[in-house]
Amino acid sequence: MSTSSNASLRLSCGPHRNGSRAPKGARPSSLFRSGLRRGLTLAEILITLAVVTGLFAPIFVMMQTGTIRVYRSADDTAATIYATDMIEIIRGAPFHAFLPDNKPMDLHDIFVKHEGRIPRGYDPTRYDKRFSIRARVAPAGAKYSPDKIRMVEVLVQWTDRRTNKLKDRRVATFFTPPK
Repeated sequence: MSTSSNASLRLSCGPHRNGSRAPKGARPSSLFRSGLRRGLTLAEILITLAVVTGLFAPIFVMMQTGTIRVYRSADDTAATIYATDMIEIIRGAPFHAFLPDNKPMDLHDIFVKHEGRIPRGYDPTRYDKRFSIRARVAPAGAKYSPDKIRMVEVLVQWTDRRTNKLKDRRVATFFTPPK
């Protein structure tokens, strides 16, 4: 009878962590003290949670930084597109439509004052209202005749969505009358 009770006790106790069996006569209450427990303690769960949180925190920071940079690059791209669009409008108009008077022009000046000389398909309402677009046509320099070459410079300004600081994009090019 003692042999069968010891065998059942050994089966219920299971192996030690190091693979050895529980000592003979071990009771279930003494198994926790001898290291034969099953499951996880609260401390182990908290340590695991802290390690996992430490691993995922940089990923979330990268995602937030990436989102901010996407918005910034979208604004930069839109500003560059608007600036090159204005340059193409001015270059597409007759050469003498925009005199090299070095005065800044806004969208109203470009589209309304020079109506009929602007290429078709350009609409001033398609530009984002957050962007301020100004252009100026100037002489190319003292060495060059304003009838032969001119400079067009476009300044696009907007307020950064995150920092509320004023940002700008300047694009300039030279153009000549068509031959």
